[in-house]
Amino acid sequence: MRSRLILSVFALSAFAVLIGLGTWQVQRLQWKNDLMAKIEARLDDGPVSVEVISALRQSSSDIEYRPVQVQGVFDHVRARHVYALGGGKAGWHVYTPLKIAEKRYVFVNRGFFPDPLGGVAPKLGEPEGIVTIRGLVRSPPSEKSVFTPANDPTANKFYWRDFTNMVASIHDKMDVSFTPFFIDEVPAAQPVVGIWPRPGTTRVNLSNRHLEYAITWYGLALALAGVYAFFMFGGRRDETS
Repeated sequence: MRSRLILSVFALSAFAVLIGLGTWQVQRLQWKNDLMAKIEARLDDGPVSVEVISALRQSSSDIEYRPVQVQGVFDHVRARHVYALGGGKAGWHVYTPLKIAEKRYVFVNRGFFPDPLGGVAPKLGEPEGIVTIRGLVRSPPSEKSVFTPANDPTANKFYWRDFTNMVASIHDKMDVSFTPFFIDEVPAAQPVVGIWPRPGTTRVNLSNRHLEYAITWYGLALALAGVYAFFMFGGRRDETS
């Protein structure tokens, strides 16, 4: 009797965990579907100005993935490098301050370049003068993962997009303000081959396997229930026969 009680407690606990995991995946499925629908809808919108994005943010509207177009002059000397993976290779995203008005800047993620091989960094293109940038708005993350290393501003190595930290690392040298969001540059209609960094780092085609995962967890829960029922009730029939 005691062994059956222990088995029942274990089985019910495991069943609850499996059901919980399946339900969590169903919730993630809904979230992912909504996100993909939002991205698809916004990619069809025409680009707006930084002023429009700032106004939307002030009104607490969702600005994520909104297309934007902006003109300004890059300050390549103060570009910040944020760790990233591109094509399975380790490297960095180049976040370059773009001067859009007197004492006003916005960080533009100009794209990915691979980690220097043999200590030799790839040559980065640095457009001069007034440029026109088209991109997608990205909000700074609220916090980093527990597994993400701490940023190293002195070495210009950032392992997560800590907006406050990135601005602070150059703000003592610049009496300016930054718009509180990033712009991820999108590739030009005819991108220049062989030039780093390479824009288009925003993932718009997202993997969505949450339904598959939910079915797996629910299936395991069903299998566990079947095994438990067979052991409990099938075993009793054997004992009484």
